[in-house]
Amino acid sequence: MLLFAVLFAPSLGAREKDNALICGNGEKYLLTAAKPIWLFTRPAARPPPRGAVLAPELTMSDGVILRGLLVPASEPSERRKALLVLYGVVHYSDFVYELLQPLEVFDPHYDVYIYDYRGYWRSDGTPRFRALVDDVGELLASLAKRYDEIRIYGVSLGSLIASRAADNDKVTSIFLDSVVSRLSSLSKLCRDKLLDPVDMSEATCRKVTLLIGRYDSLFPPERAESFVERMRGCGNAHVSILADLGHPFSEGAPDGPRASALRATMIRRWLSNDAPQGP
Repeated sequence: MLLFAVLFAPSLGAREKDNALICGNGEKYLLTAAKPIWLFTRPAARPPPRGAVLAPELTMSDGVILRGLLVPASEPSERRKALLVLYGVVHYSDFVYELLQPLEVFDPHYDVYIYDYRGYWRSDGTPRFRALVDDVGELLASLAKRYDEIRIYGVSLGSLIASRAADNDKVTSIFLDSVVSRLSSLSKLCRDKLLDPVDMSEATCRKVTLLIGRYDSLFPPERAESFVERMRGCGNAHVSILADLGHPFSEGAPDGPRASALRATMIRRWLSNDAPQGP
């Protein structure tokens, strides 16, 4: 019991108090599910994987430090471009890098950032959905000082965060790989009208490219219907619903390699488009 308390009940900052929970205790335990593994691997002290470097540390307004990986651009570009990757609930920066790097989705004209959420892998703090959204908003504000253009690739949990954190003028395009309209469709403990993706800003709505897998059992297409209608309402038709895809990078054998290759092709095409949708 003492070990459990150490792992799951650390000292909380203002963004991390229980009254900040959107989805009750279920949110608290889901977002800390992998923490016991990370605790004993000392990830903050690990060197970056080959081909990546450690991203600059960023201190949030409540003092929590975010860390992650950076894949520097390998070719010059007239405009300074950054791609921010927001991953799924049980992922972390090194894993996502090793997942994406063989798929050749890292466009050579972009600095690619994979920051760990607070309480994840190399970063400090305790994860709360509201805090993760606030953190990404601050992260984007920091990147906006150094880049002419920022794009976001969000997967699963990352898509939910991106839909509510990407309201920044430097963000030109947002690729959401699976999403739900309302958090309450994932758990009855989640409170409606609190950071639901469908309630994204008008500016964000116009920048979204949405990919949905027809056989996604975690974020099934019917849970995104209101989100798709919201996109249509803001004049955005960038929606793909593909019958042979499941939840991102979770298709498993034998479909996994084919699905990942198809997804990678779509990401590369999206990044190479120099006229992204926007206001």
